[in-house]
Amino acid sequence: METRVFTSGLLMFKNNILILKRSPNAEFKPNIWDSVGGHIGEYETAENCILREAKEETGLVVEIVSSGKSYEINNKDGRWIVIPFLLRSNNDKVIVKKDEHSEYKWISPYEINNHECVPDLLLNIELFSKHIKN
Repeated sequence: METRVFTSGLLMFKNNILILKRSPNAEFKPNIWDSVGGHIGEYETAENCILREAKEETGLVVEIVSSGKSYEINNKDGRWIVIPFLLRSNNDKVIVKKDEHSEYKWISPYEINNHECVPDLLLNIELFSKHIKN
C-alpha cells in the first residue's frame, strides 16, 4: 500500500467555501467535489505547498488562517497523510485549470451534504467548524 502526503485547504470567501469538481479524466475520484491541495514537493513546506496549490488551481492569492493536526485516510486507494489548512481569499473570481477541475462553486458549508465529495473535504469542514459562521 502506497503512502502519500498532501495538503488540503478549506478555502473561504466571506462565509462560503470553495468546492472544485474533479475533471472527468482525473485518475483519482473523477467528477467528485474536492478542495484545493496537492502533494508536497521535495524540500517544500506544507505551508508553501498549500499556497502554491491554491494559486495554481484557482488563480487566487490566499492567506492561511489556521492549520490543523494532520490525519490519516486509509482506503482501497492507499494511505493518505493529510495536512489540513483553513484558507481565506478576498476575491471570489476563480479561474479553474480545466485539466484538473471541470467546475467550481462557492457554497455554504451546510450545503456540503448535497454534493459527492472526497473524504478530506468533509473532515476539514468538521475540523474547522469553529471558524465557520452561519
